[in-house]
Amino acid sequence: MAAAKPVLGITLGDPAGVGPEITLKALAEQDIYDLCRPLVIGDSRILEQALAFSGTNLRIRPVDGPRYAHFDHGAVDVYDLKNVDMNDFQIGQISSLSGHAAFEYIKQAIDLALAGEID
Repeated sequence: MAAAKPVLGITLGDPAGVGPEITLKALAEQDIYDLCRPLVIGDSRILEQALAFSGTNLRIRPVDGPRYAHFDHGAVDVYDLKNVDMNDFQIGQISSLSGHAAFEYIKQAIDLALAGEID
């Protein structure tokens, strides 16, 4: 029996930066899914917004944790922290809101890895 592919936690980075777009472009590639089971850790609304300028034809699938992800190419599973106030958010602008969100993505990834929920 073949070993299961690792669950790769991908933090979104600064939601106001290029991280969301780069994440979507990378996850548009089938090769990624051949190697691992990718799980984005971030805010699904940021990824939805990034779809408009990413040039990809993906769906965003918010999940409440790794165990709820499907890991299907074409749909990006995002462990949705819902931590960006879209009323105050501006793409390309440095802000404490975005910095704090990026920190929370990393912290959540560390917690998931320590709990053995992602590899």
